[in-house]
Amino acid sequence: MAPLAGTVSSTIMSSTKDMVESTASNGEELRNSVVNVGDMINAIAFAILILFTAFGNLLILAAIFKSKILRFRTHLYITSLSCANLLMAGVVMPLRVLSFVDKNTWLNKPGLCETYGSFFVLFCTVTVYTLAALSLDRYFSISRYKWYQKCLTSGRTFCLIVLCWSIAVLVSFMFANFDDDVGKSLNCKLSTTYTIGYVYAFVGIEVLTPVVFMLILQWQVMKTAVSHTHTVDVCGRQIKNLDYADFPSITKETTWSKIVVRITLSFVIFWIPRCVFLLLDNSNAAGIHEVADGLTEIMTYCFPPSFALLLGYWSKEFREVFVDMLCPYACYQKQKDMRKYRLGEPNRVKPSMMYRKHSKNFAAS
Repeated sequence: MAPLAGTVSSTIMSSTKDMVESTASNGEELRNSVVNVGDMINAIAFAILILFTAFGNLLILAAIFKSKILRFRTHLYITSLSCANLLMAGVVMPLRVLSFVDKNTWLNKPGLCETYGSFFVLFCTVTVYTLAALSLDRYFSISRYKWYQKCLTSGRTFCLIVLCWSIAVLVSFMFANFDDDVGKSLNCKLSTTYTIGYVYAFVGIEVLTPVVFMLILQWQVMKTAVSHTHTVDVCGRQIKNLDYADFPSITKETTWSKIVVRITLSFVIFWIPRCVFLLLDNSNAAGIHEVADGLTEIMTYCFPPSFALLLGYWSKEFREVFVDMLCPYACYQKQKDMRKYRLGEPNRVKPSMMYRKHSKNFAAS
């Protein structure tokens, strides 16, 4: 009986071990399938962001080159931001999609990780510096408008933008570590391309410090703009501030200053969480770490595709040019005062409509 009992117990232990191994294997397969599905969803989401970024920023560039209304010095900064967004969609984001499709991309080709990290830093730095220069432009246009009109010409504005790009290229590639012998990993982090000290310097000095500078400048701009447009009650009449009566473009400059403030705040909302994550990247909670990494990364890449939407929503000039480019026949109908033919409705022209259309001719005669 003893040998039989030992045989039965060993059989039970063997079957239990097989069941545990089978369960573990099934759990691992399920986990891998969930991870693969998540990677495919991320790849599709990034591909959609790339399409929206390319379409929106190409639309901005086409609108600036097409419309004479949009050709003034402030929109040189908008052109610079759109170019940075387009290059982000053409270089950085496709590499991220590739890493989702092939999990071994960074492991097999570490050079792509270095390219991804350095160009990410480049376009982020260009965006921050351009927004800082744009905030400085708005400050001088409101508080030092005579000097602004005389000295800050379009050529000098272009040179300032070239300087921003040059500094960004210098700080992005001069400190990058393009070494094939660097430790290979499945994950691509900025610490792979740069030293830990540079990552902290990048977040603190190249991003957060200019953002604080921009917010302070724009607070001063809005404060000065309010004093410019302040009205005084004189004998029952509202008279504008006479100190700025010779400043005919104050309304236009103030409007664009408000748009710049909103764009800057949008940048802060999209980018600052990522900067905070990079500063706290040494967290020990792996699950929370991965979730925070994914959320802050997707928020960061939402700024380039939303740039055209923000401009179209806040700027009347850009919105009109966008509509003209996307719906040319509708704009033609509006310009020619043409009525759309609708089935089931009386489409005869009424005398009142003819009067409204030709009233100016009657008055002139």
